[in-house]
Amino acid sequence: MRRQLGFPILLIITAATAATAGCSRAMKPAGFVEGAVQEFVIPWQGAFPSDVAVDTAGVLWFTDRLQHRIGSFDARTRRFRSYDTPTKKSAPYGLIADGAGGLWFTESRAGRIGRIDARTGKIREYVLPGVTRGPHHLAISGGRIWFSLRESRGYGWLNPATGEAQVTSTPFMQPYAVAAGNDSTVWQSGFDAAILLVINTRTLAADTVHLPVLPPPSNLTPAQLRYAGPRTIVMRRMSTDPAGRVWITDFRNNRVVSFDPADATLREHPLPRGAAPYGITADANGIIWYHETSPSQIVALDPATGSRRAWQPATRSASIRDIAIDVKRGRVWLPLSDAGRIGLITLPAPK
Repeated sequence: MRRQLGFPILLIITAATAATAGCSRAMKPAGFVEGAVQEFVIPWQGAFPSDVAVDTAGVLWFTDRLQHRIGSFDARTRRFRSYDTPTKKSAPYGLIADGAGGLWFTESRAGRIGRIDARTGKIREYVLPGVTRGPHHLAISGGRIWFSLRESRGYGWLNPATGEAQVTSTPFMQPYAVAAGNDSTVWQSGFDAAILLVINTRTLAADTVHLPVLPPPSNLTPAQLRYAGPRTIVMRRMSTDPAGRVWITDFRNNRVVSFDPADATLREHPLPRGAAPYGITADANGIIWYHETSPSQIVALDPATGSRRAWQPATRSASIRDIAIDVKRGRVWLPLSDAGRIGLITLPAPK
């Protein structure tokens, strides 16, 4: 079932200051590189960790897009496990924990959504109506699993209780990242257009937010400003913070952008030249964690003060598309995609 949507929301811009189901393989304890970011080598060939999530027991889970597996890593025992997706060559990508012992993931080459039970490793797949490719990222809100359909130019939801799913067409954009708001809303970002979709999870009504062209970053020198013109936001990943603001990595323009639905304001947070931010996650304390591609480092931004702290993985070439924050245990998990490794930052205990 497909349907069309959408009336635009006006936006105000302001400047800112700163292989079979349940098939499991237990792996030997991982080796690691000691340092500010510990790196654990995934013990199977060609591993490509994409997205990460933490279950209720503190075990890390990740999607392996190239080997078509769901992996897990227990920091206590330093052991990996591997679970083949029931549908072969499904390319699992997005991943999210449901807080009830399950991990939901997209199968980007199979048009399906999967759920793995963290205790048993059993996987169940849900077929999406009329979709053969493209479920991308996920969010949970209003009792439904929401997903983007980048390659199919749409988005949809799945009701886990009934298995019912609905897909909505968006010919004007390719939905990419997904994030749940704190007021019965779900946000989807455009991969090929500077557009946000905001969906009411109660009524299922959707509206569009057209993000304007931003002026040049405020940290340019006069000589740089001479050649810099207004630039359209190029969005990668997205997250929401406890205050309900939407945070986006503007990959091409070296900045993190925040949108506040309360007053429809857009603020830019310029980064060093060449930073090309990618993965981004807001933690429960409102700290914004994001990845700068060059040099490869994880940055924690405190929006209240503008202060930043950075950690650099030993593997400098690794792309980090996602970040999982385990506030309870003081852990920040990183999928080092191009290196076949998992990164871990252990935060100091609160004083």
